[in-house]
Amino acid sequence: MYRKIIKQGKGAYTISLPKNWIEKNNLSNSNQIEVIEEGLDLLIKSKKKKSESNISIELDEYSTTEYRNIIGSLYRGGYDTIEIKAKKKLKIKNLQEAINSIYGLELFYENNNYIIKTIYLTESTNINDHIKLMVSSISQIQNLIILDVENNNKDSSKEINRLRNIILKQRDLIIRIIKKEKLFDNNIFPFYNISISLWNIARSYMHMYEDIKNIKNIQLFESVADYFNSSFSSFKLSENELRLRNKKYQKQYLETTNSNSNMKPYLVSALFQIQQCDSYLYLLSK
Repeated sequence: MYRKIIKQGKGAYTISLPKNWIEKNNLSNSNQIEVIEEGLDLLIKSKKKKSESNISIELDEYSTTEYRNIIGSLYRGGYDTIEIKAKKKLKIKNLQEAINSIYGLELFYENNNYIIKTIYLTESTNINDHIKLMVSSISQIQNLIILDVENNNKDSSKEINRLRNIILKQRDLIIRIIKKEKLFDNNIFPFYNISISLWNIARSYMHMYEDIKNIKNIQLFESVADYFNSSFSSFKLSENELRLRNKKYQKQYLETTNSNSNMKPYLVSALFQIQQCDSYLYLLSK
């Protein structure tokens, strides 16, 4: 971004600071900021530390999935410290597994209480990289599913599950960053919806993989995989590209819904999510 230099009096010059930056750093009138001279450049830093967001919750003997749903929701909501009050006895193994599936969280035992803390209070705001990791992981899952169908086995199950966990971690991290940093403009916020759609695509593939022995028409899956890969050849779509993509979606959707494949519900879901990604990629190009 650019700012105009304004002359004040005889020897002083001022520039305005972006409102978004002021709000993200909880600054107001009369607060001090640090100005660092580095060669011909100036670096402006907030001296205020970002406040941590804490919450106390009650948990019981839950499954890993139940713990994950609760903690994941609070993590995406921007909480940095979660104090756990046990109703009865916690299932620590399940709780630890849930925490391990979330980026940057660790479980501590302090003063006879379990506390979940974010060990990275400043996450990278380069959301593009997190999205690219999700896309790459889905592409790898597609290739592994095709390989296992061709070989009539599930040898890639462990690797596919590892990639699935990467996608889930990245989704939660992207949502958390956007909320905490208040990145609600059209240059960033579409990634919020893209991350959710990418996770839903991965889930559809995982459900389909569970029934891999009954997959007969692998060509149908391959065509959907090609459609996905072409969406993210670049991270922007023009009006004409979006129009052509929509025609391709309608053709692919028709072929899928008219098939007798047991994969149909999963592929229809994936197709819908890919089209959603297309619309958000178009918004990013504006």
